[in-house]
Amino acid sequence: MRLWNVGSGRELSVIRNDPANTVQNVSFSPNGRLIALASYTTVRLWDIESEREIAMFEDHADKVSFSPDGRYLALGGDNYGIIAGSDSKNTVRLWEMESGKKIAVFTGHTDPVRSVSFSPDGKYIASGSNDKTIRLWDVRPYTLFLHNSKPTPLYHTFIEAVKFLWQLDVQGLEIIKTNRRIPADLEKYSTLLAPPPPNQSKFDQVLEWAEKQRGNATPIH
Repeated sequence: MRLWNVGSGRELSVIRNDPANTVQNVSFSPNGRLIALASYTTVRLWDIESEREIAMFEDHADKVSFSPDGRYLALGGDNYGIIAGSDSKNTVRLWEMESGKKIAVFTGHTDPVRSVSFSPDGKYIASGSNDKTIRLWDVRPYTLFLHNSKPTPLYHTFIEAVKFLWQLDVQGLEIIKTNRRIPADLEKYSTLLAPPPPNQSKFDQVLEWAEKQRGNATPIH
């Protein structure tokens, strides 16, 4: 991967990847300090100033894109279908930079993904494919939380709080209006009826409350 000064037209540096891993795509981080190199078997993060590799994700992508806030990396496609357990060439994968973990896999394309891009507000990913479609994927925090959460006490507590606030019952994909605000519920969830603090979303307020209640959740029946 070669880094060029656009103004002078001069080559500044050469980052040498594993010779067996041809670089397929590159992307700058929003702050301009990192470059992601997508190759056959890995996606590597390089620090531009030190010219050192600082992280490696065991994933392959034909296209790579940073989220506007630099928290996530979206990977699209995989010409060689080498990611175990999935038809990866038809998927979009979302990696979290801080944890270095893959937090979501979006499926729906029927042919290889050729392009991925975040929306300017970071809430959605657009992917283009050989199947002649462009798909939008919702990557807002609460969507990812519900997409990835397993039936843990935190998940159950969060869902119970949501059901109380909006007086809903969720059975599979069916949402049923209910009258859940009984005295016991009012005592348990009353703090959630207040508006969230400044600069905090309602989702974050509920999730923060649920985290404090961890271990005391009532399973969903």
